[in-house]
Amino acid sequence: MVKSEMSLSFQELERAIKRLPVKQRSKMIDHLLKDRDLWRQEFRELRNRIRERAKKNPISQKEITATVEEVRQDLYDRRHR
Repeated sequence: MVKSEMSLSFQELERAIKRLPVKQRSKMIDHLLKDRDLWRQEFRELRNRIRERAKKNPISQKEITATVEEVRQDLYDRRHR
């Protein structure tokens, strides 16, 4: 068996994956997500970044509700033109 090695930057790999047909891209993503430890670590890091942003930029329940209502109204308006 002949083995070869390749070196790609993250951007090169990302561009290559984006060029794949949707079915193959989906299969690639499924394969990558099977590595649960990696997925869990990425999720924890994302969760921690979100929590840090929330601490730095607190938002009240009133502001959240106002934003949600605004988005709902926009969606309603677009659907009922």
